[in-house]
Amino acid sequence: MNALSVGATWIHAIAIVVLLGYYVTLSLVVLPWLSSGGSTEPGRVIAAVERRALPWILVSIVLFTVTGMVLIAAHSGSNPSWTPLIIVKHLVVVAMVILGIVIDRVLVPRADGTWWTPAVVPLTDVHDLQPIVLASAAMSSLGAVVLLLTAATQLA
Repeated sequence: MNALSVGATWIHAIAIVVLLGYYVTLSLVVLPWLSSGGSTEPGRVIAAVERRALPWILVSIVLFTVTGMVLIAAHSGSNPSWTPLIIVKHLVVVAMVILGIVIDRVLVPRADGTWWTPAVVPLTDVHDLQPIVLASAAMSSLGAVVLLLTAATQLA
């Protein structure tokens, strides 16, 4: 493995850890706090958290994508057992992208009250956060699978 591959693998892993860290923190810290009545306006809080995290999420996605292309170019044709792993990993990443779009463009705006124009009342009932709770838990799980597949592809 050359220095470019090592650097790309390192940045690739950091990018997924940043993304995974956000969704795990959201799932295990922020949403349980909101669900237990930590705020009278959970919809506005979750939207503010999302806006604050969005630059980190976008940078991690860009880094993950660019380093992934570098790693694919470096590994293509080197080992046939690598191909099924990378295909599965891509399918999981596509599922994460779709789920991320749903969270960012549908669930959070609904919680914040900005889904419709003009804006509607933001969520105040913590039970209405359940779709975001489930989606962030799913995103955390999918991110962990991507991290596992990243490690597995390095061994293949």
